[in-house]
Amino acid sequence: MNKVVFILLAWVSICTLSAQQLDEVAKRAVEREVKTSGDYLYGETVADTKDEAVKIAKTILVSEINKEALKHPEWQFAESIQAKDVEYNIDIIDLMRGNKYRVIAYIKKGNIMAVFDDKTPEVILTDKKTQQKQEQTTIPLQVTVKSQAEEAVVVAPEKTQPAAITNTDNLLDQILSASSIHEIQKILQNNKKTGKASSGTMDKLIAPEKAYLIVFKDTGEIIAILDKGSVNNRTDLLSGQKKGNEILEKNKVIWFQLY
Repeated sequence: MNKVVFILLAWVSICTLSAQQLDEVAKRAVEREVKTSGDYLYGETVADTKDEAVKIAKTILVSEINKEALKHPEWQFAESIQAKDVEYNIDIIDLMRGNKYRVIAYIKKGNIMAVFDDKTPEVILTDKKTQQKQEQTTIPLQVTVKSQAEEAVVVAPEKTQPAAITNTDNLLDQILSASSIHEIQKILQNNKKTGKASSGTMDKLIAPEKAYLIVFKDTGEIIAILDKGSVNNRTDLLSGQKKGNEILEKNKVIWFQLY
């Protein structure tokens, strides 16, 4: 009888161990799916207590959700961003200084949504094709007569530093009329001070669909000024032609926005 009891107890222990192992395998499979599939956002951390680890992991997850929201410009008018069904994987890990808790907080991207209310403004878009007019490149001439016996002398007035422009269309026209990237940078710098323009390098561009792109050579020669829109196949406002990504790869590029 004692042998039978011992065998039964040993069998229960084996079954319990197998269940724990299966649970661990399932958890590792979930983590691989979360980290490699691209369908999830997650925050991971290690802390002394379970509550602290969960709190930090959730904070990291919120940061990742905020980054994801930047990929959805239409969400800027949302009342709030909701993230439903956050899940957790919690482990106790044995370190030299004692046990710690490792927590992964994760959520499917499909469970993140923007919530709008009745006060959200309706967005209406209209396309306006901008062309560089010939008159924009014409410099007014001043004519003076030296004497009756001599021919009239045509004198081009000296260029002055461009002033801040209050109308964005006029400011865009002024940029399109510039002869070099250095002249455009002066225009943008003057209007940055009054809050009418912003600009920067491509690594600091957050919302590409809202920005114009200036493509230029090392010499300062302007190759194209691309209209706002998608990254690929933008309209060159100087030529009216569509330009692809290859023009960006072969030259220098900065962006600017007008307000």
